[in-house]
Amino acid sequence: DRPAGGRVLERAQALAADPSVIGVVGTYNSGVAAVVQPVLASAGIVMISPGNTNPTLTLGPDPSHPVRPFSNYFRLVVPDSIQGSELGDYAFNVLNVRKVAVVSEDKAVSLALVDAFTDKFTGLGGTVATRQVFPDGTSDFTGVINEVKKVSPELIVFGGEYATAAPFRMQATTQGLTAPLMGSDGIKDQAYITVAGPASNGDYASSVGAP
Repeated sequence: DRPAGGRVLERAQALAADPSVIGVVGTYNSGVAAVVQPVLASAGIVMISPGNTNPTLTLGPDPSHPVRPFSNYFRLVVPDSIQGSELGDYAFNVLNVRKVAVVSEDKAVSLALVDAFTDKFTGLGGTVATRQVFPDGTSDFTGVINEVKKVSPELIVFGGEYATAAPFRMQATTQGLTAPLMGSDGIKDQAYITVAGPASNGDYASSVGAP
């Protein structure tokens, strides 16, 4: 569940006010977790997420000076700092790709993923030929696709979730941009394949870990 910001806060406050609650399993989305963390922490309630991947939730906003924001918070999955790095290594050393286009939503979690990819990939000797960032909720990607087509990438690295990635993939293919797309666990969903259809053939996604 990904309720609106006000509702998230209300639900977190209700949990914090309930003396029978000692722990919460959740949230799924990192953005929701950022709202819930301090509320549960103030009540001493343990929070264990099976899905949050934003590195800042455990390391703070400055990766060069990691500070754990809330001692009550834990995650059971790989953060995007590791996913992005592994994707960069896979693209360079397994797929033998040397030139990519990076496309991302403007959400913090999406940007963290592509930042980690870029650091690893360029550090190995790869080139990010263009980097395009679009607002969350974008539905027409023509402008982004036109910019990416100019550099003829071997691979498109996508920061975002399947609800955005699938229409991007469809539009890109329709407009002649057929390079494979690579994303994180955000696109590792049957819905991506269902919506994108045959255009998704040959695309890549990482996972947050084995069940």
